[in-house]
Amino acid sequence: MKALTFLLKPVSSACNMGCDYCFYADVSARRALPCAPRMTEPFLREMLGRIRLSLSDGDAVCFVFQGGEPTLAGLDFYRRFFEITGEWERRLRISYAFQTNGLLLDEEWCALLKRRNLLTGLSLDLPRTAHDAIRTDPTGAGTYVRVLHAMNLLKRRGLAFNVLSTLTSEAAAQPQAVWRAVRTLEIPYIQFTPCLGPLDAPEYARHRLSPEGFAAFYKAIFRLWASDACNGGACSVKLFDDLIDLLATGRTVACGLDGRCRSQLVVEADGSVYPCDFYCTDDFRSGNILTDPLDALLRAPSVSERLHVALPSLCSSCSYRKLCGGGCPRMLGEMYMRGDSYCGYADFLDEALPTLTGIAAALCRRLRPR
Repeated sequence: MKALTFLLKPVSSACNMGCDYCFYADVSARRALPCAPRMTEPFLREMLGRIRLSLSDGDAVCFVFQGGEPTLAGLDFYRRFFEITGEWERRLRISYAFQTNGLLLDEEWCALLKRRNLLTGLSLDLPRTAHDAIRTDPTGAGTYVRVLHAMNLLKRRGLAFNVLSTLTSEAAAQPQAVWRAVRTLEIPYIQFTPCLGPLDAPEYARHRLSPEGFAAFYKAIFRLWASDACNGGACSVKLFDDLIDLLATGRTVACGLDGRCRSQLVVEADGSVYPCDFYCTDDFRSGNILTDPLDALLRAPSVSERLHVALPSLCSSCSYRKLCGGGCPRMLGEMYMRGDSYCGYADFLDEALPTLTGIAAALCRRLRPR
């Protein structure tokens, strides 16, 4: 049986915020068509019709709505989408996720998200000073309070959500303040997404995270997380969860965690398909979902296969090579490695891996049949 995930961009790169670190604004600006016209109902019908024809009874499909800002497509777009896919539910296993900045979330949006059991990813940088300095609305005003309102609304309505927090150099310099905010806001699950530089000149990003900053932040956060875990009150941190899962089961749940790219199906508003959100440029376009067979799009080379990334010589003698494999190609040169002399990820693993291995072993014992 198949299990497919489609990362859909209903409004292309359009957004109602002006974050100057946005990697997708940088990537999309490099295309001949930086922002495609938003998906229409005829487009939706044809795209979903082609997807349905490629699926058999019992297959699993996950639709992830992202952007840009996907709420700009409007409620009626999603009502129509779910009306179509709702007819598949007796024969397919369908799930949905929604990545939003939260500015437009209200009671009506929450009712729709809950009705379809969408997992909502909410973008919120921590602490507040880091968020409001960069995540601004079109008037230049910080949006922290408005995003907190959205998060509290999700909580009150009982919606499943997680927080995606961009890790800038400024935020990474204050891990205690970040974790204090996580505790105070009672965030159940958080993913720190490292701030990346421009695709062709990563070293020139104002807020870019350095390998040393990555290691120092994650080591400090790990100590705070482990202390809370001992007291039974730790928030889930995606990197730690992913590593525990990998150590316990050998299963890689995050693209690039073990150095291997998974070819994704990132679908832009004009139907163009790309293998990775980080590389939605004309050079990496795999085809179009309205004109190319889905099987051909799935067979398109992954980013690592296209880039032929050579690992630094430091990796050849690294004791974590089998666990890491060099990591995500985009992260390798920007966030993990300082030339060929220092790896921030290895520095973090030196401290965290013994504890994570112990947790994974305990999890295996607990799950072992008796």
